[in-house]
Amino acid sequence: MPGFGHRVYRVDDARARVLRGMAKTMAEATGRERLFEVAERLYDAMKARTDLPVNVDFFSAVVYDALGIPADLCTSIFAIGRVAGWCAHAMEQYADNRLIRPRADYIGVAPATAGGRRGAAGLARGRLTSTPQRCGCPRCPSGRS
Repeated sequence: MPGFGHRVYRVDDARARVLRGMAKTMAEATGRERLFEVAERLYDAMKARTDLPVNVDFFSAVVYDALGIPADLCTSIFAIGRVAGWCAHAMEQYADNRLIRPRADYIGVAPATAGGRRGAAGLARGRLTSTPQRCGCPRCPSGRS
């Protein structure tokens, strides 16, 4: 269910707690309480039926609505907030020849670096020559310690 569960925050997402209060305040201030009320009922129903905690994205929808942002832009806003992290993971992968997620073989030509040489050490003929590994960051469910 979108808006519930998180790889890192398995018990509670403190960001969601803060955003829940903000969503309520903003909904009341803009006269758009209906979506917040529906979100609260859904939150209560999910809490009664599952151990999945609500995540920060759940109450984001209420905030976007209070700001007058059209629903069809919500996915784009979700992605924009994560692009820097996705790029950082890709840069780490290229620098260290260590896959972040998911596990896979790279097939293709290694990208040219600023010096004009091809890819990271370990790439040969466009394939990974070592076993794919996870980066070890807290977001990776089975990261190396």
